[in-house]
Amino acid sequence: MKDEGNQFLDGLSNDLQFGDHVTILRVQQVGLQDHQDHWSDDMPVPADPTYINSRDQKLLITERENVKSAVKVLSNPPPADKFLHTDLLTTLNLTGEYAHDYRTRPTTIVVLSDMLQSTSEIEMEHAKRMPSRGWLAKQEQLGLVPKLPGACIVVVGADPTTPEGVRVRAFWEEYFAAAGATLIPENYRVTPPASGSANCT
Repeated sequence: MKDEGNQFLDGLSNDLQFGDHVTILRVQQVGLQDHQDHWSDDMPVPADPTYINSRDQKLLITERENVKSAVKVLSNPPPADKFLHTDLLTTLNLTGEYAHDYRTRPTTIVVLSDMLQSTSEIEMEHAKRMPSRGWLAKQEQLGLVPKLPGACIVVVGADPTTPEGVRVRAFWEEYFAAAGATLIPENYRVTPPASGSANCT
């Protein structure tokens, strides 16, 4: 499934255009205790936007390949690394910071994950410790929900086909709505879209 996700990201990389910005984050394990692994890059901007020459095209192709290389590196951590937890909430707060820095552009957030938050507070696998009623409202009051206004969310790797999976999906739908983002059912998927592109307008 990871390979399918990486292939999907490779396809999205081929769609990057002049002036686009890309940030790739590895999911945190527990808060900010582990090292924040990320990579950012800007696609080149032609000197004359009205005339794209061969040099401009070559620079764009090179930067697209750099994105693909970064995906491979961040999706394959060193063998010694053991992942005992998955802290999606902290990762999404970091995502909100990066998105804020480029808020003048349309934002697409692709999450390759089973979407099972797994920390001492919340354990979504088999719905062992789901967030309590009112948890999200309290997070909003504390300013702990990221600001992602207008962002299109695409999830690949989640399983909404079980009762537990439906509960997990419902949580994330509510969470992203509170963040100002859009997560439509078609974008909460087990496998990447057959079209090879994000279902975002």
